[in-house]
Amino acid sequence: MGLQIFGDAAAPCTRTVIAVLDHLKRDYELVPVLLGKAEQRTPEHIARQPFGQVPVLVDDGFVLYESQAICHYVRHDFRPQGYVAARAQDWRQRPRRPADRPQDLQPLPPGPRLAQLCAAAHPRAHTDLLADDLMRPSTIITVEGVFKPAHGMPGDAALLTRNVELLDKALDGYERILSKQAWLAGDHLTLADFFVPP
Repeated sequence: MGLQIFGDAAAPCTRTVIAVLDHLKRDYELVPVLLGKAEQRTPEHIARQPFGQVPVLVDDGFVLYESQAICHYVRHDFRPQGYVAARAQDWRQRPRRPADRPQDLQPLPPGPRLAQLCAAAHPRAHTDLLADDLMRPSTIITVEGVFKPAHGMPGDAALLTRNVELLDKALDGYERILSKQAWLAGDHLTLADFFVPP
């Protein structure tokens, strides 16, 4: 069985992982876990992801969750031949990327399992602060302005207004950065560019 991504294609974190996989020209199967139908809460999915979130990567029996950790994993091709999930992987001996893969994503810190644990324990530990400044208000705007009304619940108008203001301020910051350089971290595409909300 090849690389599988369990997730909802409409969910921002799943879309980020899909964008990275597509950019790296990785073959994968998207296995739908529909958030609108609460499929992330099924016992089958909870067995893969104890917090009931998406996306989840399954690579020949190796399971990894948290979108940042998944992107690090696929970026570096961590699972060498004979990999055992419970065994620590030495970063210096990681397999090299095949020559036919795009070379333009710059390296990031080591360890997909460490990234998963850091992201689960403290979301800001492995996320660019600017991306978090966009993601948080974007999520609140989506919940308060889209999801709640779509499910017959009133959104919090004050919270919605405040987060639109925060998002505008964050977008101004991005505009200042991108007016001086091609990508968020400089002149090269990095994973940080994939974590900007679509």
